[in-house]
Amino acid sequence: MRGKVFGLQNNAINIALSLPLSLAGLAESAWGLPAVFVGLGVLASGLGVLTRWLDRS
Repeated sequence: MRGKVFGLQNNAINIALSLPLSLAGLAESAWGLPAVFVGLGVLASGLGVLTRWLDRS
């Protein structure tokens, strides 16, 4: 039973990662790799700051 659960979880994770990977590929084609990396860094930093700000409230 555990094998079936972990297999289903693995399939769900792989399906869930397909959309972000394809969107990252499209973004890289449109704007270039450095711009995508900078954008993802800004997004991650902004969400980290927002999380810290919301956690202090």
